[in-house]
Amino acid sequence: MPLVRADELPRDGTGRVVEVAGQRLAVFWIDGGPHVIDDECPHEGGSLGQGVVLAGDVTCPWHGWHFRVRDGRNTDGLTACIAVHAARVSADGMVEARLVGARA
Repeated sequence: MPLVRADELPRDGTGRVVEVAGQRLAVFWIDGGPHVIDDECPHEGGSLGQGVVLAGDVTCPWHGWHFRVRDGRNTDGLTACIAVHAARVSADGMVEARLVGARA
């Protein structure tokens, strides 16, 4: 599912929020490639796409919860996690994602 042009993603640790099929997603460019996670923090719904990624962890801008962008695990020692969606750049330069739980 196409989300955004890869060349439109910031390269500074910030992301972009997109909505696809009624689902908000946070899209980041990290270590030379795209990463797509659910945008909503499980704590109180803060936008992870408005957070900043440092050392592979995105910080929720509302209350500072941290999640690894690669696997969705909380790095604060909590059991909360977020969905991570397989992402790639297509031949035409679009970031595409296969949404977890989406119907084919």
